[in-house]
Amino acid sequence: MSTDPHRHDDTPAPGAPDDASDLRHLHPDHIEVGDTAVFAGLWAWEDRGQGERIPVGFVGTLIDRWNGWAVFRCSRQVAAEIVIEQDRLREAERRLLQAAGCSGADLAAAVDEAFAPMAWDGDQIVVDERVTYGDAGIIRIDPDVDGQYVVKGWAWTWTVVAPDDCDRIAGRPPTRDEQPPRVTLPHSGLRVPHTRIAVTGVALPHIGPDVPQLSPASSLVAVLSLDGNLAGVADTDGREPLRYHPVPRSRLGSDQLGEFVAECRRRGQPVTVDTVLRCLAEEYHLTTQAHRAAAHGNTLVRLTDASGRTLVIESVPTPADDRARHHLAETYARKTARSDGRAWEILIPRGWALLTPASR
Repeated sequence: MSTDPHRHDDTPAPGAPDDASDLRHLHPDHIEVGDTAVFAGLWAWEDRGQGERIPVGFVGTLIDRWNGWAVFRCSRQVAAEIVIEQDRLREAERRLLQAAGCSGADLAAAVDEAFAPMAWDGDQIVVDERVTYGDAGIIRIDPDVDGQYVVKGWAWTWTVVAPDDCDRIAGRPPTRDEQPPRVTLPHSGLRVPHTRIAVTGVALPHIGPDVPQLSPASSLVAVLSLDGNLAGVADTDGREPLRYHPVPRSRLGSDQLGEFVAECRRRGQPVTVDTVLRCLAEEYHLTTQAHRAAAHGNTLVRLTDASGRTLVIESVPTPADDRARHHLAETYARKTARSDGRAWEILIPRGWALLTPASR
């Protein structure tokens, strides 16, 4: 084995393109699962005397969140840069320990414990953590079907970092046009390019003279606005997807709505017009419910399915402390089997949080 990455081409992993110096759209606040971002380990920060910096950040795709940490996949070139950076960290640690008087086997073990050896064996990355885990500590990381690597995901404390905090970026970050910044809506999790389009009411079909004639069989009519002005309505009979009907002279025509939808994402995936309209309706409904609950000193509890869809909403007294919240969690935990993908959530100031007893 060696640290030679055996790249399939002779091109070094590129950094940020010359015309992409403004990478604010990749700030961690804008990144959700499915997005491309810049990653670094929690251990990567170095104090230079004028603030902390990250020597190198790695471009990859966020695929999961694990105990608050990021899990990402990256190209072979970027994976090779991770191996190279691990070697640099090992040498820096070795020099520090030697300066402190450590030597011999103790030195080797201490370096391995701080930064595990990493090397290439063909297409595999081999991570040697035997000093910590014994014989089970040899980890082999294979590329996936797309040739991408997940380097110690669900194990190491990787984080999404701001590109501006990095001295260098391994891999090519997406431009703003390639990955526009999006806003995550609080209740549905829908990520939108802006919040100018919103559902401002859910009503029966007859809502005004300027509204196109809708089928009386409609089971849902959602009123849409653009910049606070009536734009149109969406309806469904309960069997078909929601359809959008712009009002006369609307600034939000069907084509404009389609362009908006094309930039939306949910759980990192593209979405349909129907999904976007339902999410916007859910935002209106839950925001209204939350305001009503708060007026009585309450908050909301909801049951969601595996896709994140809201199944049940209930208003409950806002827990006064951790003990009250734990009691509430136990009460709702008894209502739902844990294996069916459904989960109870509670609305707190920061958003929705799992309502889970501490012992579960």
